[in-house]
Amino acid sequence: MCRSETSCSVAASRWLRSSKRQAVVGLMSRLEGSGLSPEQVAGWASANGVGLGRAIDLLVDTPRLLATLDTSAVPADGAAAVLRLRHHAGSHAPIPRAISEAVVLLPQGVSRLPPHRPLGYSLARVPPKRLAGAINALETNSNPVSSPAYRYPADPLFVTWFNAQELLGTRAMTMAELNGVIRTDLAWKSGTSEFRQIDSVRLVADSATGLEAFHELHKFAAGFRGQPALGGRALVFYAGQGGENGALARMTDPAALNSLGENIGVRDEARIRGFFEQDLKALRNFPINQNHGSAMEQKVTAASNSSVEMIVFAPRSVGSFADPREQAKLKGTLDSLLTSEAETPERARAARALYRNFEARDQLLRTVSVSGMTAEIQMGQVLHRYLKLDQPGARVDVGRPDNTVDVVEVYKLYRQMADRGELTTRATVEGWLQDWGVSHVP
Repeated sequence: MCRSETSCSVAASRWLRSSKRQAVVGLMSRLEGSGLSPEQVAGWASANGVGLGRAIDLLVDTPRLLATLDTSAVPADGAAAVLRLRHHAGSHAPIPRAISEAVVLLPQGVSRLPPHRPLGYSLARVPPKRLAGAINALETNSNPVSSPAYRYPADPLFVTWFNAQELLGTRAMTMAELNGVIRTDLAWKSGTSEFRQIDSVRLVADSATGLEAFHELHKFAAGFRGQPALGGRALVFYAGQGGENGALARMTDPAALNSLGENIGVRDEARIRGFFEQDLKALRNFPINQNHGSAMEQKVTAASNSSVEMIVFAPRSVGSFADPREQAKLKGTLDSLLTSEAETPERARAARALYRNFEARDQLLRTVSVSGMTAEIQMGQVLHRYLKLDQPGARVDVGRPDNTVDVVEVYKLYRQMADRGELTTRATVEGWLQDWGVSHVP
């Protein structure tokens, strides 16, 4: 047994140096994709008095089997996983408490942790394909962002975030790097009227600049995605949708009415409710042009070839074409719009298809998902706690470029807070929506 973390680390390094190369290579290959370093596993093995092979069984294979149970889509697969897990657990019981703590690091739907931050990590060295993939991953969270299928409502938000960090090659990023990903996304959206091509992505980064505000974290914690808002609709009360229109973005937006900013902690549930009451009143009092879609359809049908592009891509500021899934749906439609002549049947059909797509997506915003809204509120509460930990000197400043956010540590904190009953629950959110007479689904 090791007496301290330092002595464990020394013992781990000594073992790795002294063991036969072939044995080390064979065991270390089993760590691929686990997010654990050889020194961490060897140190844990030494601290708990077990062999390295068994440590890998417990720290890596057991969590992977549990993840299989969570993500199996076919009942037969789930049954097979149960049998494997029972056999595995029986072979290595009793499982130490540290293992059960390691298992909870995996959100439902994730099979492995993003990797630890490599020594000398540089966002500038991330290949464009992986940078573009990470940005696209942050555009494609579900709509709404959660459902009753998840025991922990915010798990699917963490799935999206974990996937993006996996592509970026690190689970921990500085505020300057997070800001760089955001600025790259904005530049990639506005640089061309065509769909975003991987070979056109260019990193826009400044190592001396952190995030502008706590609000900017929503782009990682709840996605980048925007929704077309038709009829001049104010972007209010689109809770549970994630992205630019969701609850987390709205609550923390410095420009929003009665914005909570960073004041979204677990002791501020009454303030969260008050914010949404104000948001709902603003929506109900805001005039909506129900004919906006039809009017735009007619305008695009009659537009000249030189102006149709400017009209169609005006909604790009809210990311109407950024979601890769919508790109796939709309590619043929936009090709027709940009190549057809004004007032032709082809142009009219394409214009109708475009604005029907926008209207369908806008309609999704009218019904609130209890699970989705809860997920976004919980994510805000956890980020608040993560940034403002009570330990001396532990506060994370989003404006300081060298301060970091580790998504795995955020998720670990989320599970702790959820299990202690410290987060706003689905039942509470559903009670609010019932009180306000808002149409909602679980």
